[in-house]
Amino acid sequence: MGPLHLFKAFKDIQLPSLPPLLQDLVQQAYRAAVKISLDKVLLGELNNEELLDSFSDLSTNWFIGMETSPRWKESILGEVPNLFSLQTTDSPDTGQTFFRSHILSLRNCQVSVGRLQSEIVRGLWSSLSLELLYLTNDDDERYSIQAEERILRNLTVQAADSPLGYSIYNSGPKTFRR
Repeated sequence: MGPLHLFKAFKDIQLPSLPPLLQDLVQQAYRAAVKISLDKVLLGELNNEELLDSFSDLSTNWFIGMETSPRWKESILGEVPNLFSLQTTDSPDTGQTFFRSHILSLRNCQVSVGRLQSEIVRGLWSSLSLELLYLTNDDDERYSIQAEERILRNLTVQAADSPLGYSIYNSGPKTFRR
């Protein structure tokens, strides 16, 4: 029946004769079997003990389903360690259908968080005013402390009003006639 049949069944098995709870269990079992099959094809043989460990791991540490399902979002918010989905993409040039799997893994990431005191910002802007207006430094990059990352000088300077900061967009005057 081909890979499209596998994807359609992965997406949603329709078994109207089963009660909803049993149909959900069949859906979960099918998706787990697809994930284990892909692992076996990509990673190689699994013996019975590894297979049992894989099913145990899937039931406790994975959400396997579609990214559009509400349970995908619930799994992200519930910090499920691993998420797995299948997707299809149709190529407009060749008319072929491509199948992809998508795996997300929860992990810790280091993030730096800081707060910039308003006195530092005003001090930077006043020293910039001194450079530009009184010392006649018209160099756009003003190398005095340009790369000072602890005080986020680049961001601070860009946030200043003209003529100190860098305007994001300046179109000049516009005239409209009706």
